[in-house]
Amino acid sequence: MDLTVKKAVQSDVSDILKIWKELMSHHENFDQDSFGMCDCGPGIYADFLSRILDDSEYYVPVAILEGRITGYSVAHITHHPPLFKLMPRGEIVDIAVLEQHRRKGIGAVILSGIIEWFHREKIFRIEMNVAEENDIGRAFWESSGFRPFLRKMYLER
Repeated sequence: MDLTVKKAVQSDVSDILKIWKELMSHHENFDQDSFGMCDCGPGIYADFLSRILDDSEYYVPVAILEGRITGYSVAHITHHPPLFKLMPRGEIVDIAVLEQHRRKGIGAVILSGIIEWFHREKIFRIEMNVAEENDIGRAFWESSGFRPFLRKMYLER
């Protein structure tokens, strides 16, 4: 497998957006109300990506397999109020691989690069969210050494 990972540039945004749409569609299956995408969603996400690509507190890697972007991630440094001992922290916002390329180790390679980036930035705690119903995602994160520490709950009326 001829896989490379590089830092994303502006010309990668349209390919990332295709993967993001697939990711969002996957999550809509879990909870339409929480993950249902509005018509303006792709444009807003594309603008977000364009803004953060040159921000030193964000890292957006893309995985390239056979000349095609097949996965990406968005990771960033978070700053919490000074009442917490451990600051700052790392957060992985998204990580996604095109469905037809999953289970080939691409996500693990992307994650390894993210962990290295955080360590270079002197960030030693990394957090992320995964949907309770996302068995594939939970298995990936748990097999990568992540463990639960907080449960988000909601009430609808």
